[in-house]
Amino acid sequence: MDGLAPSYAAVLSELALLPTVEFAVGPAIGLLRTASPWVLLRARTHRASADGWVDEGIDAWGPDGDHLGSARQLRLVRPM
Repeated sequence: MDGLAPSYAAVLSELALLPTVEFAVGPAIGLLRTASPWVLLRARTHRASADGWVDEGIDAWGPDGDHLGSARQLRLVRPM
């Protein structure tokens, strides 16, 4: 889940680095049952502070609708 572009990058007006400071993954029971390589992902920015901290969440579902897992990611916006 860490290979995606940051969801917050879509609203930046200038190019910036968004390195990961903290990353946590919570696998769900559906991950054990799925055999398909296809997933539906939802990436959201929960909070973005004026001093550059960004809290993001990612959820993944299989083609059958089973929840596969969630991830939380803390990033820091760094101007280039």
